[in-house]
Amino acid sequence: MSSDGLLKALNDSQRYLDVVQKQQLSKSEAEWLIETTVSNFAKYYNSGFIEYRKSVAEAGDFAAVEWMGRGATFRDVLGRGYIDCLGGFGLFNLGGAHQKVVGPVQEQLEKGPLPKQELLILCAACLPIC
Repeated sequence: MSSDGLLKALNDSQRYLDVVQKQQLSKSEAEWLIETTVSNFAKYYNSGFIEYRKSVAEAGDFAAVEWMGRGATFRDVLGRGYIDCLGGFGLFNLGGAHQKVVGPVQEQLEKGPLPKQELLILCAACLPIC
């Protein structure tokens, strides 16, 4: 990677981190995030599929990009509200940001965010919670 490419990657990363740390986005920040997310999805994930995604095709002027959620509802970066009827393919079967999931994850992050490749680790977030 060239030094210009590395500098761009560092600047882009910092911009994403700055956005993620905010509780709320301005309209221009939200529009930038939507355009960047759609572009990155098309370039690096699945270019032929993006035009058929409901979050893009049926969202009006701007695609729906998730921002925050609790329980069975979430909001996109423009503040539009949605009811989550999919549950993240079973990932969020207790709802978004449920304390039975968030609590153990936070506790694990405080101990150590990533397991080592060779050593075993008890991951409280991986234990059954129901």
